[in-house]
Amino acid sequence: MPPARLHPIPERRQIPDPQWPPSVIIAGRNRSGKTELARELLNRYREQGRRILAVVTQPDHLPELGPLVSVRYLATVGQKWPRQLRLCIAPALLNDVLNLAFRARDFVLFIDDADRYLRSGIKTDGFYQIAYVGRHRRIGYIVSGRRPKRFDVDVREAAHHYMLFQSDCKRTLAWLEDDLEIPAATVKTLEPYFFVHHDRISGQTLTLGGPNRDP
Repeated sequence: MPPARLHPIPERRQIPDPQWPPSVIIAGRNRSGKTELARELLNRYREQGRRILAVVTQPDHLPELGPLVSVRYLATVGQKWPRQLRLCIAPALLNDVLNLAFRARDFVLFIDDADRYLRSGIKTDGFYQIAYVGRHRRIGYIVSGRRPKRFDVDVREAAHHYMLFQSDCKRTLAWLEDDLEIPAATVKTLEPYFFVHHDRISGQTLTLGGPNRDP
């Protein structure tokens, strides 16, 4: 049996719906619910007929997005790739994938375990195109990882939405204070909650759960 979850997953009605094209960071410890939250967001976009390009670290992650394809396949299909593509690649190949994907329009990129793929020191100029120029091509992204503080600066600064599973992890709260410049007193009030959604554009923060971790 898989390990027990650290706390409940937010219900569909409780999960925010970022405006298209989305730019979302999902952060939390292992088994906190990051993949399930990403799956819910991606399912919404599938229902809307959006195209999805998912980069995963495990071959069995998000199997509903279809069989795994290769970087060569992505290069071959050009702009006309199907509704859903799923790749499991080494971090060194990510930049090639991003540059190939940028030729298309109107899709959402999902990167699982961004601690591996988008950490400082790895070449990510392809992500810069996706994050900044891509908005004009209706390209969105969702990245998921444990410690956003380790993500490349372009990844952190371009995101409009931050969906964070606290799990008593003070690193995440410190990141809110340091990177997003949320006042320390405000961050302190977020400590009891298991899920926090911060909208950087509006400045609004949604919390779920209390000291007893009830949703």
